[in-house]
Amino acid sequence: MNRAFSPFVKSLFVAMLAVSGVASANEAHAPAAAKVDPAKGATLYAEGDNARGIPACVSCHGAKGASTITINPKLGGQGEAYVYKQLVAFSGDARPGTVMTAFAKALTEEEKKNVAAYLATEQARPALPRTRTPSNWARRSTAAASLKTACQPVHRATARPAAACQPCTHASAASTRTTPLPP
Repeated sequence: MNRAFSPFVKSLFVAMLAVSGVASANEAHAPAAAKVDPAKGATLYAEGDNARGIPACVSCHGAKGASTITINPKLGGQGEAYVYKQLVAFSGDARPGTVMTAFAKALTEEEKKNVAAYLATEQARPALPRTRTPSNWARRSTAAASLKTACQPVHRATARPAAACQPCTHASAASTRTTPLPP
């Protein structure tokens, strides 16, 4: 019975060798994947790309990913894989209909990885304390008042009116408020 299967086993072995040789030859000619570059990610995060309509991430998410705007997430110190996954989700069907959708779709895969790598190198920043001291309230009011300026590149790029922007309407309400919000 061993002799009956011997030619079959030999031909199967030869076929497997041939397939593995073709696969390894294809891998040898495949272009190498681009290396992740956090420095390029930092540049894109800080400056954006006006030619492609991508505003600087810093305008909404703050310097080094430490947003002072409560509605925008703090990205500094987040895991590289997490940030990349979110950018992919924004550019796909998983998280459609947000302001980030248009920007994430404009990024290449390499740029998404670079920005994610940059943000992973930054330290997470603590949030402002939620106390009613005048100095904390002044910092919150200043951050809220500067929000309209920060959102302008986004409004120009998306043609989204400021009246429809939740952060901008929140900033308007915060800047005209005379007493602090309860913690």
